[in-house]
Amino acid sequence: MAWITGNQQQTSLRPNTLDILDEIEKIEGFLPEDQALYHLYRMMRSNITFTANLLMGVDLYPFQHMLIKNMMERDYTLHRP
Repeated sequence: MAWITGNQQQTSLRPNTLDILDEIEKIEGFLPEDQALYHLYRMMRSNITFTANLLMGVDLYPFQHMLIKNMMERDYTLHRP
């Protein structure tokens, strides 16, 4: 079985949660709805534990956080040749 490289970005190139929150904090004034939804999406995608707690009211264990984050960031999570 050969390793197949996916189309995902490198993890080190993605901003972390604190960078995204700092960027959102610097925004002043009113945001149009589409920009507000985009920033909400970026913040929720970067912080899986917060998102799961907000949407489902569930606190994730650290391994659950890692599994869900990996599923969102990598191609071929359930791929079986």
